[in-house]
Amino acid sequence: MLYLAKPTKTILKLCDMKKEILILLIIGTPYILLAQVSGNSLYGQDNRYKFRNEAINTMQSTMQWDNTNIQDPNAVIFNLRGLANIKADAYTAIFNITQVGETATKANELVNQRYEAFLTEIASYVKKEDVYLDMVSQVPIYEVEVTQKLFSKTYNEVPKGFELQKNIHVLYKKGADLDRILEAAAKHEIYDLIKVDYYIEDGDKVFSQLRDSLLLLVNERVKSYNKLLGEKLDTAYTSIQENKAMTFPIDRYSKYTPASSSSVEALGRKSGVTAVRKPTIMFYDKLSYHNFDIIVNPIVLEPVVQYTYQIKVQYHRKRPVQIKTQNHYKIINSNGDVKTLEVK
Repeated sequence: MLYLAKPTKTILKLCDMKKEILILLIIGTPYILLAQVSGNSLYGQDNRYKFRNEAINTMQSTMQWDNTNIQDPNAVIFNLRGLANIKADAYTAIFNITQVGETATKANELVNQRYEAFLTEIASYVKKEDVYLDMVSQVPIYEVEVTQKLFSKTYNEVPKGFELQKNIHVLYKKGADLDRILEAAAKHEIYDLIKVDYYIEDGDKVFSQLRDSLLLLVNERVKSYNKLLGEKLDTAYTSIQENKAMTFPIDRYSKYTPASSSSVEALGRKSGVTAVRKPTIMFYDKLSYHNFDIIVNPIVLEPVVQYTYQIKVQYHRKRPVQIKTQNHYKIINSNGDVKTLEVK
């Protein structure tokens, strides 16, 4: 396994091939450069963890190949994987505001008052143009009204007010700024942090550097193979398969309940045992390194975007050239005609 502090910028040219090269390039599912990190959207939602597991299983399946269909015994395959841990260049925190009012206008006024006060609070470290107020929904609130009749009562739902929801999107560059943003939001009754998005400015560059590093490693493996076995690999016909993927922190949060409910001492008592609610703990669990040949920025202190790249190169052993010779005899008859006599 190779650990790199920074991605290599060296570009590898596979070989100078005199013959035609067949390159099969298979690219994985297109990635979205919008990472979702921890927020209240994670808490208490089993569907989120189900989605996380499905996403991880899909990624892992795209990073593997089935070699059972390779029939050529002379094929030599180098299957290598690389991983890069990349810190975000920017973040977006998304908060929810829910406001109830007797009228739609009143609800909107109350939301705007809280929003403007929040903007003033964070103005010293967040630009106004880096904050966006997103309209989500406005729905009427119904209550039951009883209508008294001569022999019966009628219960009718009637609108009594409006519920307005808006989301505040806050763009910031330093992870430490989120603490101050949270404090400012709480002062103005904005409590629900839905999620935090991570942004990487040049994700394609990360993939390219991973690819170059893996190709260099493939070249080293080919040289080592030739040296150890004394054979030459035929580079005239080479097939390459490539896959890439991105893993965001929201896909790598796990949960567990650390407290134990067993007590031998309590079992000997006659009085009952009152169960205490155990909190669910969530923690960031990055991709394990054991399946990767190259690790870029291996030391991780904070949640990061993890770029993975896999490349499989298939070569063939060079076979000795066999030269077949065949003798031909010429016969001239009495008429001067020349005939060829083949001898098997």
